[in-house]
Amino acid sequence: MRIRRIIDLGVFPLSPSKRRAVPGLLVLGTIFCALLALASGVISISPSVLPSALLGNSVTSVGLPEASEVETMIVREVRLPRLVLGLLTGAVLATAGGALQGLFRNPLADPGLIGVSAGGAVGAGAVIALSGGFLAGGVTFLSGIYATMAGAAIGAVGTTVLIYSLSRTEQGPSVPAMLLCGIAVNTFAGALIGVFVFSSGLEQIRDLAFWTLGSLSRAPSASVYLAIPVLLGAILLLCTQAKALNALLLGEETAQTLGVQPQRVKRIVFLGSGLGVGAAVALTGTIGFVGLVVPHICRIIVGTDHRYLLPTSALAGGLLLAGTDLAARTLLGAAELPTGILTALLGAPFFLALLVYERRRLHLPL
Repeated sequence: MRIRRIIDLGVFPLSPSKRRAVPGLLVLGTIFCALLALASGVISISPSVLPSALLGNSVTSVGLPEASEVETMIVREVRLPRLVLGLLTGAVLATAGGALQGLFRNPLADPGLIGVSAGGAVGAGAVIALSGGFLAGGVTFLSGIYATMAGAAIGAVGTTVLIYSLSRTEQGPSVPAMLLCGIAVNTFAGALIGVFVFSSGLEQIRDLAFWTLGSLSRAPSASVYLAIPVLLGAILLLCTQAKALNALLLGEETAQTLGVQPQRVKRIVFLGSGLGVGAAVALTGTIGFVGLVVPHICRIIVGTDHRYLLPTSALAGGLLLAGTDLAARTLLGAAELPTGILTALLGAPFFLALLVYERRRLHLPL
């Protein structure tokens, strides 16, 4: 009974039927956003042409208009991979944020807090900075977007292994040690990126700035499809720990009496977050606030039961990032804003507003 009272806490207490309806509404919103993203851009495409562009002109037999070669190429090779990347990246960031917040029992935890995003940014920054030096001389296959993505993946995975190793104790991974290691890694990563910027040329500085701001426009479509199993696997792995995270809300000792192994849960959540966020950073650069704001909002709406919170966060995170990317590439016409700028512009004020609302709800002074 005690665990039920704890996991059902929410600012807007929804009945079970209404709580189950939230994912359905998010799915409908995602479908609408996907159709809009595939049809919108510098070259507008009629929604009636999308089935032909996606499935081939064989569907014209049922009365749908035929898509031109240009429309088919734009939809299949440009907009569809970008849409898939936005949905999966937003989903994995939000799911990792929700799982880490449950693990740390702190609603302000964030995937970037443990240093994985910073490690990926350092790996990508090292490749970009070095591409203006000896890498561009004779080892040409190491330059370009694939080398940058590989550097980001190596940096993220290496950081995950490092933090996990430093935080291990005889009783297993220590959450406070993880947080301290994450703070140290983030600080050190910021200094290294500053060194890369100081020692790079104008072209490398531009690439570094673009990478650190985050964007969905630079990942090749082949790499997006290759990363789908990793991103989906990370989301599913984190969702399997929903019941264990519910038990951990009562404290580690109480969770053990319920049959939960806290150290095993920590390892799985840390591994899933590291793999998922590392793959996302390798494809898009660093995109902030999705992993912080989305789980926080979902917790307010559906409560803290991770069986609802994690899937809802995944759907909401994918919808948010796909919608933000759509705005980033259409607001200024032919020009394009880095997606990370819009997520920060939207996320930071909204999160501050949530904090003010929380304090007023609890009758705390501002």
